[in-house]
Amino acid sequence: MKILALVITVIFSTVIATLFHSGFFDKKVEFNSNLAGRALPPQVSSIPTSENKESKASNAKQEYLQIDKEFTVKINSSQKVMTIQVAIMTLNSDRLFVNFKKHEFTMRDLVLKVMKRINEDDVMQPDFRSKLAAKILKTLNDELIKTEGHGDIEDVFFTSFIVQ
Repeated sequence: MKILALVITVIFSTVIATLFHSGFFDKKVEFNSNLAGRALPPQVSSIPTSENKESKASNAKQEYLQIDKEFTVKINSSQKVMTIQVAIMTLNSDRLFVNFKKHEFTMRDLVLKVMKRINEDDVMQPDFRSKLAAKILKTLNDELIKTEGHGDIEDVFFTSFIVQ
C-alpha cells in the first residue's frame, strides 16, 4: 500500500512539474480591449513614423497590444537566429484588437515572412531595427486594409530583440 501511494505521488508530482515547465500555468494574454492602456516596459524601442506623428497630434488615446508569442527565425546565409517580441500601438483599440484577433494567424505569418527576408548584412546596419519595424508596420496595415478596409496600427515596438 505504501508503494502504491509513493508511485501515485511520484506520477502526480511529475505531471505537475511537466505542466509547470511547459508554461501551462503561465498567464495567457487575450487580444481584447481589456489590454488597452497598459504601459510598455521602459526598454521598449519606439520607431517613429510619419503616420504616428500626425496621430499623436490629435490627442487621441494611445493604446497598446503586446503580441503574446515571440517570433523566431534563422537569418538567411547565417547560423544566427533572431527572436523578437512585438507590441503595436493604435488609436482605435476596439476595432484593431478585434480585427487582429480575427486575423491573428495571418498577422503572425506576415511578420515571420518579413523576418525571413533578413540576411546577416541587414542585421549589421545601424538602422536595422527601425527599418524592420517600418516593414512590419506597413505589412500588417496593408493586410488589415485588404481584409478589413482600414489599417489601424500606428506604431510598432520591440519589447524583446535578440540576435544570437
